[in-house]
Amino acid sequence: SMGHAEDGAGKLAAAARWLMEEGARGHPVNEMRDVARFSSEENHAALAEGFCRSLYGPIHGEISAAIDSGEFRNGDPAAMTWAFLGLVSGMLDVSGVPAGAGKDSETMADEMVGIFLRGALAREEDR
Repeated sequence: SMGHAEDGAGKLAAAARWLMEEGARGHPVNEMRDVARFSSEENHAALAEGFCRSLYGPIHGEISAAIDSGEFRNGDPAAMTWAFLGLVSGMLDVSGVPAGAGKDSETMADEMVGIFLRGALAREEDR
């Protein structure tokens, strides 16, 4: 779990692995989206609060802490959190297609976190 990982990168990897595993059993992010679409207005606040407490909040907290410690660059933690959740959500949406076959969810999660952390651009040390 996120609590056992030592640094921000490790905590995000743990979160991504958990979400990929949960995604195999039924996509939690999509579930919240679908429930919100069909529920009445008075339930929206509770759903939003649940999403913030269970998913957005903990990840935002870890990203903020990693920025504060200097592990992550000084960026907007909210934007980084949504980017991370968007990547995981997108990975869950496509992980059922043949391109994902032969890769277990943990490997896919780790690669996705690597893309989030380092981006796609080659750096001097990569060339």
